[in-house]
Amino acid sequence: MTLERAIVAVASFGLLSAIAAPARAQGLALDGQVGYYSLSSASKSANAVFGSAGGATYGGSLSYAFDSGFYLEGGARYFSKTGQRVFLASPSGPVFPLGFPLKMRLVPIFFNVGFRFGGRGPIVPYVAVGGSVTSFHEESTVAGITDSQDSTKGGGQVLAGLEFGKGHLRLAGEAGYAFVPNTVGIAGVSKVYGEKDLGGFSVVGKLILGFSSRR
Repeated sequence: MTLERAIVAVASFGLLSAIAAPARAQGLALDGQVGYYSLSSASKSANAVFGSAGGATYGGSLSYAFDSGFYLEGGARYFSKTGQRVFLASPSGPVFPLGFPLKMRLVPIFFNVGFRFGGRGPIVPYVAVGGSVTSFHEESTVAGITDSQDSTKGGGQVLAGLEFGKGHLRLAGEAGYAFVPNTVGIAGVSKVYGEKDLGGFSVVGKLILGFSSRR
């Protein structure tokens, strides 16, 4: 099952849960996140420079849920990759490693508006959409000279997840897709491949500390 279908499945399941059990207030909650992020929208460039498109991501967020089931969330995540500069003459041509180290870092700060379905049972599906401001940093060293590029781009994300537990300490699993359009390219290779978006899929686990537990 693809992540797109998984998101649709979670949303459908959540709608049925909402009919069966109205949402309950949750209040303020703080979470820590760790998981996997893939530069899906620039996978060719990422594979050429870093050897793979995905890697570990981590972060955290603060949220507040209302009686109606709606909630607000703000937070940030961190993602980085290390590789080397390469030469590429055409999209179908071979990739030639140049041996010059290159590092890339993405730090999205996001704000989401979501809805939690149900609320009486120990499993609560949820969906959300939101906007983000992503800080992009790229650094490479050639012949002992280090060059860096920095930019900040607006974007957005959609996500769906399942929260487990009813007490102050809970767990959640979440899948999402982020959009970071018109971002600075990865070592110039993205211009050859025509890739401008550094967004992609993510799957994370959450450890949630709720200051007001679900009833």
